[in-house]
Amino acid sequence: MRISHVSHAVMFACYSIFIGCSVYAEDYEDLLNAVNRQFAKEVKSDYGVIFESGGGELMEDVKRVTLQFKAYHRYSINEVRPLIVNMSERYLF
Repeated sequence: MRISHVSHAVMFACYSIFIGCSVYAEDYEDLLNAVNRQFAKEVKSDYGVIFESGGGELMEDVKRVTLQFKAYHRYSINEVRPLIVNMSERYLF
């Protein structure tokens, strides 16, 4: 399969979620990785997007989480907007 790069449509692949939570330094990275792994499995089966990478600001507490996904489908702007909203809401709740 070939990945189709459409600059205005596939940019949904990377989005950031800003959250403010505080846990002990030794635990937050493991907790975040577990949440991200579970989320990646769910969105792969439900939306057909593949988790590519993740990161964020995790100095003293979790400030920002960034997840990047690849899609083997060409999305229009009208398809991508609700996808971003649905994925973001699913991650947070």
